[in-house]
Amino acid sequence: MNPKSFNEMITLDAIVGNEDRHLNNFGFVFNMREEVYKTAPIFDTGASLLAWVDEADLSRLSKIYIHDKAKPFRTTHKKQLKLVGDSINLEHIKYLAVIKSVEDILEYLSPQRAKAVWEYLKWRCEYYVNIT
Repeated sequence: MNPKSFNEMITLDAIVGNEDRHLNNFGFVFNMREEVYKTAPIFDTGASLLAWVDEADLSRLSKIYIHDKAKPFRTTHKKQLKLVGDSINLEHIKYLAVIKSVEDILEYLSPQRAKAVWEYLKWRCEYYVNIT
């Protein structure tokens, strides 16, 4: 896996709260014309963006904000981001840009879930910027 792709995957997982990255959740694509392996696009991020939270529990986000489990390289996203080091400057990650990138998806969610995901992304971006 190319280091830049690895670092982007670790960073994205931290931002969206994906706690289900494991060794079978990333891979390679073989380009037969060039006869080279390239990193596959990121996949299996279904355990992200509060997907594990029931609609009735969305108002209890204060408990969710401490949620920081990760795998396969470290037990928390905070620790995994240390593997990224200086290769990705998290200070440049602005939560409004992150939210803008998922804005089209938010309209398909209930208003309560969309608001919760918006707040969750904002919190995660601010949290991880402060640990680098």
